[in-house]
Amino acid sequence: MLGKNNEYDELAHNVKKSFRQQYDHFYDVIDTKDLAMRPNQIFLVSLDFPLLEKQKQETIVNEVEKSLVTIFGLRTLSSKTPDIKGNI
Repeated sequence: MLGKNNEYDELAHNVKKSFRQQYDHFYDVIDTKDLAMRPNQIFLVSLDFPLLEKQKQETIVNEVEKSLVTIFGLRTLSSKTPDIKGNI
């Protein structure tokens, strides 16, 4: 590999760039731009290959902690979400 271009480095760079362009707010789902606070966002922070800047990662952790953490674990949806039904 010495002296050769690694095509995967360029692909990884393009993936990160594309993701950052799409992830312009803290979405749970990018293709529908879902703004609901759900625990899926914490997975984004836990990746070995960071797709977001450190500041955005810290914001996600803080928001998840503030909105989803309970003594029993993480809620599946923030109680502040307009469509939430606390009891069925």
